Amino acid sequence: MVAAMSARTLRSHALAATLAVGCGGSSGEVAVAAPVPGPTPGLTAPAQPRRVVVVPPPVEPAQQPVQRTACRAVAHIGDSTSTGMLSVDVIPDPAQRLDRQYARVGVEKFVPDNAGGRSLEEHRKTSRNGVMVAEELRAGGFRGCWVIGLGTNDAANAAKDPSVPPAQRIANMMAVIGDDPVLWIDVATRKSDGYWATTNMQGWNAALAATLPRWPNARIYQWTADVQDEWYSKDGIHFTATGYIERARLVADALRAAFPDDSPR
Repeated sequence: MVAAMSARTLRSHALAATLAVGCGGSSGEVAVAAPVPGPTPGLTAPAQPRRVVVVPPPVEPAQQPVQRTACRAVAHIGDSTSTGMLSVDVIPDPAQRLDRQYARVGVEKFVPDNAGGRSLEEHRKTSRNGVMVAEELRAGGFRGCWVIGLGTNDAANAAKDPSVPPAQRIANMMAVIGDDPVLWIDVATRKSDGYWATTNMQGWNAALAATLPRWPNARIYQWTADVQDEWYSKDGIHFTATGYIERARLVADALRAAFPDDSPR
């Protein structure tokens, strides 16, 4: 089964088994350090994928959490719930932005492509959907780990027009990612009605949990278990500066826990 985990749990427990709307955008490559060519080493699917309890027993004092991820190269594809994590205007301190947070856990090559309003399926003539971005990265030779910060718009769009259901949207992206390690971030809003209502987000998260077990290389980070009400902006979809700072930190921690580097140093 696919692993579902919260970063609150991950801060004290390294879990290594069986895992969006708005304005602005950013894309491009940020070289954190010298890139590592070829597939990321040390990343093998578990022989017997299993369900991971979201809240495991407390870590014994003698145990030390894994400090680094085995992911040396990371492609992060997202929407406006990701753009703020890299925005100079939103997060003035560069140490708190997503690129530096990924570097903190051992990522050496970071390839972000985030855009407001992005989904996995819908797109305009002047924009690309998430699958298109992944296809371009794959065609360009990218091999490594993936973080998918999409789903908020997909949940809303599928609620409006169910012709392409959530499971198909997820499968379309996984067809591109293949057997590379991938961390999906689940979605949450604080809206009681409309297409972006919490109930639609819950439906998307249920589809993630039901669909991703087909791929033993996939994990889910349960952002829903960590996000706080006060981190939301007034629209109930996007985040405050504090929310984006916390999201950047927690996503990096989730990547480290989902794909830990257990090799001796």
